[in-house]
Amino acid sequence: FGVELKFKSDYMSIQQIRASDESQKNMPIILTSSPELDHGFGVPLFYLMQHLKDVPIIPITYSALDLQQHFDFGRFLHRQFAKINKRFAIIASGDLSHKLTKDAPGGYSKKGAVFDKKLVELIKKNDTKSIIGLDPKLIAEAGECGLRSIITMLGAISSVNVKPEVISYEGPFGVGYLVASYQSQ
Repeated sequence: FGVELKFKSDYMSIQQIRASDESQKNMPIILTSSPELDHGFGVPLFYLMQHLKDVPIIPITYSALDLQQHFDFGRFLHRQFAKINKRFAIIASGDLSHKLTKDAPGGYSKKGAVFDKKLVELIKKNDTKSIIGLDPKLIAEAGECGLRSIITMLGAISSVNVKPEVISYEGPFGVGYLVASYQSQ
């Protein structure tokens, strides 16, 4: 409750990405400026940045667009990152189902565990097409909030030969938490 973290944004790279599609015909990019990041950014950054001081970040959040559009946005980001003479790490953060147990924040649905199991299985298989094609009813019933972040990341790495590794999956508070890594081959 007393942790305060400070990060600097990679303002110049953000401006290059935004300027690459001024017409917003390809990607509807909306820039916002907020001094605070939510826990979806804060938790992974807390662990990753303990040994990487002053690394600039580009926080990107998902939208209400469909899954394919998030994948396409990830591909767009990859093209823009490739034009910038810097190294980038992409971190997708968000919870899986919020409905794993009777005391879960979203209430209980047996579909929550079905969704999480299916998503973990598809990530292990590196089956992006099936992730994008997940049943919208199953997604809604699971009460997730991380799928679009994952799909955006998958779009960004879609042209890179990668191998996924699921490091852990748990649901101790009725919410699914997955940690996975994609390593280039």
